[in-house]
Amino acid sequence: MTESDISALFGRNRSADEIGRAMALLLELKAIKSETSAVEQIIDDRTVAVLIDSTVLGAPIWFAFSADFDPGDGIPIFYADELALLKNKPVATLRKIYDTKKTFGRCTRVRQ
Repeated sequence: MTESDISALFGRNRSADEIGRAMALLLELKAIKSETSAVEQIIDDRTVAVLIDSTVLGAPIWFAFSADFDPGDGIPIFYADELALLKNKPVATLRKIYDTKKTFGRCTRVRQ
């Protein structure tokens, strides 16, 4: 069970402090093994990119932590430094960005 799992159980009206205290107690009781989520256990300092099957776009995308990443497979690459610019975009805009990246390749970057 991760902090996100516990947060979901508590609901959105709980504070981070309440969730943190619950996590500490559960860790102490050995009811959970770690606060680290599955994603955090997979992605470490050696991870260059992650292939994601995007349900929003209905297609695979690469999420890259390194600007040098190039798998050469034609799948659009979204870079970590673009995330802040993408997070509040409507789905229609994300699909246009996806199509643009698919057409023009890895050199395509999202800019404000």
